[in-house]
Amino acid sequence: MSLWTIEPRDPLVVRDGRPNNGRSESASLAFPYPSTIAGVVRTRLGSDEHGVFNPDQDLPSLLRTAIRGPLLATASGEKIYVPAPRDAVVVERALRRLVPMDAPSGAMFDKHAFIGRPVGLVGDHAGAFGKPVEAPAWWPWDLFEHWLGEPGALDGGDAVSLLSDGVLKLPVEARSHVKLTETWTAEDGMLFQTRGLRFLSDKREPLALLVDLDAATIGDRKLRAGIGPSGGERRLAHWAPARLQSLPVLPKAVRTALEAKVSNVTVRVVLLTPAIFTGGWKPGDAPGQLLGPRAGITPTLVAACVPRPDTISGWDFAKRRPKMTRRLVPAGSVYWLDLGGTPDSRIRWAEEVMMHNVSDKEQDQSDGFGLAVVGVGS
Repeated sequence: MSLWTIEPRDPLVVRDGRPNNGRSESASLAFPYPSTIAGVVRTRLGSDEHGVFNPDQDLPSLLRTAIRGPLLATASGEKIYVPAPRDAVVVERALRRLVPMDAPSGAMFDKHAFIGRPVGLVGDHAGAFGKPVEAPAWWPWDLFEHWLGEPGALDGGDAVSLLSDGVLKLPVEARSHVKLTETWTAEDGMLFQTRGLRFLSDKREPLALLVDLDAATIGDRKLRAGIGPSGGERRLAHWAPARLQSLPVLPKAVRTALEAKVSNVTVRVVLLTPAIFTGGWKPGDAPGQLLGPRAGITPTLVAACVPRPDTISGWDFAKRRPKMTRRLVPAGSVYWLDLGGTPDSRIRWAEEVMMHNVSDKEQDQSDGFGLAVVGVGS
């Protein structure tokens, strides 16, 4: 694998997919989808030294180029930020965790919609007053790694201090444009506006996209460092190899929990990029899929914390037509799984899932959908 940073020098335009007909502005996503960045990477791989893309080349082989990410990182790529996990909420200035719980007495659920145990606050925090407040959308990796391995140690901690190094959200910058006539003058009434993401932290620290490129799927192509267009309006970005040598590995605390001499261990699988499952919110159970047999283990789904879906469409360059709209499981979603088997098999299972794409279909995995990490279940 090969880690690269893509640092937008201009506001990055990643539209939300709604058509511009009858609208004078283009809305922006809060963060680019993996397939968008996969397309940017493939376009750069398939372009010559002058930045010209040849549409007559072997497009199927280019489409097989696989990525992991994108993640948010500092411009140098030394520090990683990940989407806030959905099992963490801030209530009354305290960081609280959501856990699987027994269904309350008398509770009723839709027969075909509810699978597993409900998720919520338990113990003394179950009756906490007030709604969850806005918290950073991006956590630094060191805090997130602690949350994966020892969530109980952070439960109830002061959220302001714990999340002080996070990124609330990427600022959105609007720019107004005019349509020019053949004489290079503005055409009356033809005003429009674009909104792009400015890659700066709350402390005005430059940020970038971090992408892990599977060198085995590139073939003879090479990714070039330097300036090149990225996203809509051909806004410019700087491409450079990241200083990190690899993405993070399975945390030590998680490995210790999996090595316990017990018959069953509960783990959490947290999505760092949106995932696409044929069953909607629920991962598939075929061999190689998240709920399917892997490393001699077939996981059992215990609970899930999944918000309402995101949607994605796009343009099919090869077929010259729009792609169908699909639903995504949002980044940060959490699945609690029971793992049987031996400690060695549980470790192998976790290592095969950790920092790998777990979407159901191979092409979606190559496009970067479903980058997952493994944490302890309680």
